[in-house]
Amino acid sequence: MQLGAVVAPVNPLSTERELTHIVQDAGIRLAVELNLLVGRLENVRAALRSGGSTLLEQIICAFMPEFLPLLSP
Repeated sequence: MQLGAVVAPVNPLSTERELTHIVQDAGIRLAVELNLLVGRLENVRAALRSGGSTLLEQIICAFMPEFLPLLSP
């Protein structure tokens, strides 16, 4: 089965401005990301939508402690 997706690696320390550039440059419609980026990606999506863009239609958030229990508080 083919998904037809392309991986666009992103630094979790990226700013909203950097994330906006990455999303626009790569034409990202779906993002699977760690919970570290969820707030910034939501802001990027809101800014893109206010400008009429259809990019970043969906965001799937993976909660890091579920995958790395040693990082849980």
